[in-house]
Amino acid sequence: MEKKVTVCDFHEDWVKIVEKGCADYSSLTAPERVWYNIQVLLGQVGNGGLVSYFCEGTVDHVVETIEDLRLLGATDIIRLLEKMCSLFPNGHPSDDIDDRMEIIGSWHKKYDQLLDDLDNEFFKKDDDLERVLVEYIIRNNLTSCQSRKIAESD
Repeated sequence: MEKKVTVCDFHEDWVKIVEKGCADYSSLTAPERVWYNIQVLLGQVGNGGLVSYFCEGTVDHVVETIEDLRLLGATDIIRLLEKMCSLFPNGHPSDDIDDRMEIIGSWHKKYDQLLDDLDNEFFKKDDDLERVLVEYIIRNNLTSCQSRKIAESD
């Protein structure tokens, strides 16, 4: 039985990317930014749906995340993020977390079905997105030799 390579196989490399991105997001190289934004998106949504991504400070980079998704060809996921953004005034979540949370709090019941539908669509695509991200990480040499051996043995 073949082992499916996931981003978890690159944990040590991921920790370095997170440390760099949290210290100075603008210091990330373009490939590092793609990894950072997409894996954060996958993690946040996996831990509570798309609304979780929009509750966290990581949504501050939603524009860059959409650019990175476009680079990976993940147009279905872009559409979901754009739909979520459209629920905010001016079509973009506020940089102020308190403002964002107030708006999200006002969605109670009004958008419950929509949010469930968007989550269901995301979860139909998240394995594909992770697979594309793993391929991107390997292709852009973002992993250590040890991580590459894991991935290339498949």
